[in-house]
Amino acid sequence: MAGGVIALPGLVAAPAQIWLAVTPVDMRRGIDGLSSIVQQALGQSSCAGSAFVFHNRPGNRLKVLVWDGTGVFGCVSAVCTGESLLGR
Repeated sequence: MAGGVIALPGLVAAPAQIWLAVTPVDMRRGIDGLSSIVQQALGQSSCAGSAFVFHNRPGNRLKVLVWDGTGVFGCVSAVCTGESLLGR
């Protein structure tokens, strides 16, 4: 473990950049819908090696898109306590 990061071969590598969407998005959007936001709003490609973080209006859910070398990987994080992940 070097620098607090554990290397796990075969998993997603650390992205070159992390983009955080400041406008809430509809969490019903899937990978294709979020990828279209990346392309249209940010002018970026979801396949470029960066991570893109989206949140819902209450801030209790996050979705992350990241290129894993073979395709776009999406993951979701939700807080069940009703608190915001964004520290509002």
